[in-house]
Amino acid sequence: MACQAVAQDSLLLRDYSYVKQHDAWLSLEGTAALTRYRLANIVEAEATLTKGNGGLVDYYQSDDWLEGNVSIESFYRLNQRTVFLGAISYNNWTGKEMTGSAFIDPTRKPFNLVESDLENDGKKHRDTYRLTGGVGIDVYQGLSLGARIDYTSANYAKYKDLRHKNKLMDLRVTASVYAPLKKWLNVGADYQYHRNTESLEFGTYGKSDKVYKTLIDYGTFLGMTEQFGNEGYTDKTREMPLFEDSHRGALQIEVQPLPALSVLGSLSFSHGTGYYGRKSPYTITYTNHERDITEVKGIVTYRTQKGMHRLDVGYAREKLVNRAETFRGLTNSNGATYYEYYDANKTADKKWKDLHAGYTAHLDINGELPTWTLTAEYHWTERQQVSYLFPYYRLQQLRTHRAGVSATRRFVCQKGVWAVMLRGMYQKGSGDPRDDGTFVNPSDKQEAPATMEAMLQREYHYLTAPQYGFGGQVKYTFRFPGTELSTFVKADAEYRRTSESNGYEKGKDHTGLSLSIGCVF
Repeated sequence: MACQAVAQDSLLLRDYSYVKQHDAWLSLEGTAALTRYRLANIVEAEATLTKGNGGLVDYYQSDDWLEGNVSIESFYRLNQRTVFLGAISYNNWTGKEMTGSAFIDPTRKPFNLVESDLENDGKKHRDTYRLTGGVGIDVYQGLSLGARIDYTSANYAKYKDLRHKNKLMDLRVTASVYAPLKKWLNVGADYQYHRNTESLEFGTYGKSDKVYKTLIDYGTFLGMTEQFGNEGYTDKTREMPLFEDSHRGALQIEVQPLPALSVLGSLSFSHGTGYYGRKSPYTITYTNHERDITEVKGIVTYRTQKGMHRLDVGYAREKLVNRAETFRGLTNSNGATYYEYYDANKTADKKWKDLHAGYTAHLDINGELPTWTLTAEYHWTERQQVSYLFPYYRLQQLRTHRAGVSATRRFVCQKGVWAVMLRGMYQKGSGDPRDDGTFVNPSDKQEAPATMEAMLQREYHYLTAPQYGFGGQVKYTFRFPGTELSTFVKADAEYRRTSESNGYEKGKDHTGLSLSIGCVF
């Protein structure tokens, strides 16, 4: 692309994604190291409209959806000692012909609630609000303290029987400390409290004699079937919360063996507990669960005179155990019903391993705007789930490999900056959809667990079928006349496809198109 003259407007020579990546400490959840931020204050606001079509989706997703998103985020230095970060966003999402899970995102839940009738698919809508605020304060010669809050609220609903309404509240509060011990050695630590509640309320429109059933899925679509009524997991008389809170601690260390080379490592561990139902003597708690996550991250940054190379690696292990409560209802002297609990039965043992490696090269940087940005990433996930309904069990172990590359070229012209990006990806998985067995031979009177073969195979196909994808993006940035706003418009398209079929998927491809407008100042 030829340009008549090179722009000298420094307002246009800034890229928000580069600013976020230029210091590895800014990638961490702890905000004490925000005091390292030395660039000019920056704010980015963006509004995006995205349309997706195609059946290459997971069992709980839609093959025809529309999404609108508006967001604003910033880094702001108040004075020599204090730096803030902030972000706020609103997301409006609508999907058609949806069934599957009643949860917003069931992928790492202790159990699942899946509508048994595939013919009851209908429209679903979600509104999501996010707010982030953080501060880092230099209290003494570089020793810094930080505080951060991340709050998410969402409403989710299905508009066809069996209907459900969800309310999500997710809160993370993080306190951190950062200390530069030597010119080549920096350390940090943080503590995070995480609280998550997703409440569900089930119902029907008007009166109907139709029977609605839900699979209480302990894992890999094995469990028990419950008829919609006045009791149970889908009790229509009350709102049922799935609650979890956790505590996480993390340590960080950075060494700089060379002035241009930085190696930052982070180790964290979190422990969480939760339950489904209501904690009260007069209401039922149906399940309880425990979750442990160990995570290791590493970020290597190397700077040249007009470039920056960054390598991000990470490995996480997560274990989740769910138990179904055993109880009976009793009546006290006042005639009120209360519940007495006995030993809980294990229903699921779930484990995940996640390995990620990503490389980013920012080349020929002009101000804070790279001429080239090249990326390559690899993500490996192993999921092992065992679900139990004695004497039956089901084991599933899947591995998914995903790799992707992208290249972005920016052209600085007289009145604006053009950016053209191309990307590609490939994904493939392995494993068997299920391995069913029994601990002892069941008696003639014992019923086999309820299952949903269609959903099992649809998810298995999405996670393991070889698929490829490619996409592109065009962005134009210019100074809005009479303002200090670096304004941009952006168009993006992506396409994914698989050639394999198992007869249960909704389609073999998926297309996404989006348009954005925003500004940086």
